Amino acid sequence: YNALANKERVPFGKQPKIKPAQRAFSYQEAKEYGLVVERRRDPMGDGYIYVMGTQRFVDGYALRVVSLKGLVPLEDVMPPVDELQRFNQAKQSAQDDDGTIDAQFGALMQGVDDKGDSGPTVVFERGDKVEVVEGDLKELTGRVTGRTEEGKVIVMPDMQDLDEALTFDPSQLTKFFNPGDHVKCTNGKHIGNTGMVVKAESGVCVVFSDMTQKEFRAFARDLAESAEVATGADKIG
Repeated sequence: YNALANKERVPFGKQPKIKPAQRAFSYQEAKEYGLVVERRRDPMGDGYIYVMGTQRFVDGYALRVVSLKGLVPLEDVMPPVDELQRFNQAKQSAQDDDGTIDAQFGALMQGVDDKGDSGPTVVFERGDKVEVVEGDLKELTGRVTGRTEEGKVIVMPDMQDLDEALTFDPSQLTKFFNPGDHVKCTNGKHIGNTGMVVKAESGVCVVFSDMTQKEFRAFARDLAESAEVATGADKIG
């Protein structure tokens, strides 16, 4: 907002080249910086939009009119986990100034779970490699050895100084894989496919498929280490 507010005061061509961090649009913050923002009834829906110059915003997200020819097929899109988390945060702050939730995005965001995406709950199996993502032991890695009656996940840490198993809530853990791991896709578009992990980053793995000899992307939560090799051969009889 500070950059936008200063844009008119900075000589043309002298704008700072530092790209601001991505975050949701805030009507209140924009007003604090003296930006002119209007709240209007959405002519294409039942809710309200914020208009700042030529830009329009709903629940912190910019509205754009684009050509269908320029869109990537949805099934080929794998948004980074941090983007999914930011999208989920908008669900928590989707209330307008009058306390109502915008009709355009409210229903959609209610379908986004607390982990930051709309996928299934992660199921941790014995032998899964996991990383702690919340709490005092964040970034600790280990192997799943079982579950408690209360549903907590039992993990044997990789650290030599920790020789006893620890228990975690499933929400505190995420699966992780290293390049070279052979995996099987257990859910999603590529279910049943197997291959070798060539890259793993931000909860998403790039896998070289045994069957197609091409790379595909999948969430780490949808993969499991496996020695099985999918061939894709059809069975007759």
